[in-house]
Amino acid sequence: MIKYSLELEIQGWDSDNRTQAKVLDGSFSELLWSTSNGISTVFTECETSNPVDACLRIAQRLLKAGVSITPVRWHDEFVGYSDLAMNVGMTHEAVRLLATGKRGPGDFPKPRGYIGVAANRSPIWTWAEVSPWFNDNYEIKDEEHFPNNDQIIEINARLSALRKKFQSKSFATI
Repeated sequence: MIKYSLELEIQGWDSDNRTQAKVLDGSFSELLWSTSNGISTVFTECETSNPVDACLRIAQRLLKAGVSITPVRWHDEFVGYSDLAMNVGMTHEAVRLLATGKRGPGDFPKPRGYIGVAANRSPIWTWAEVSPWFNDNYEIKDEEHFPNNDQIIEINARLSALRKKFQSKSFATI
């Protein structure tokens, strides 16, 4: 079994809702809740051989808890050169050289996208994509393991199906 870090974006979490907090503290003590820049997330670490099923179990428990929290999707933590440099203890320039293949072993993960325009475009990655590369090549000893891209796609698809199924059952009982 591998210890995975799992983080899902959620809707409906209200840190000021005492009823919600009471249920969550009692039934979900292994989960950490946060809101940053308007995005609410739930985070946990668990030992599992199947991170997709682990995420779905969390989502099902949340939907069945009756506290109006809906798991939306896997939370991608996007990082750029500066974030990577800080996370791995290198300079911005050292990370840029690794990412562009001008230094290091090569095979740096492809950027997920870019921000900015024209000559000022900056690549961005997800931490889940680059963390294993740094662990393998530079032994940063990041103990976090994440689902791979295919697993994240499956998590998002299954969360979508689970939400639709749950909503159709909820509306059928009204």
